[in-house]
Amino acid sequence: MDGFDHPIFTESLRRIHGWLEPTGLLDSLTTLEQEVVERLVHSSGDLSVASGVRFSPGACAQGLDSLLAGGRDPDRHGHGGGGRGADGAANPWRGRVLRARLGACQGS
Repeated sequence: MDGFDHPIFTESLRRIHGWLEPTGLLDSLTTLEQEVVERLVHSSGDLSVASGVRFSPGACAQGLDSLLAGGRDPDRHGHGGGGRGADGAANPWRGRVLRARLGACQGS
């Protein structure tokens, strides 16, 4: 983890990784895909979720690139994202956190 997450959350993900690693479920995944699977397991509280997750080639990287670019394309999807909250204010942390994650996962 990169220091943006709460220590308890970081420890939970470390434990989830430790439980999943011996199963071989993470072996063929990129670092970014592993992080997605670990977060899905954490969110669901169910280790068996990991065995049902499938990724299209490059899907996670494309999703992260889209988030870094500001989310949805308003012309294509009919509504914008652009890193703004419900109040319309820009969120300066969003890009910083995503860029840190992308930097940690690039090339994997």
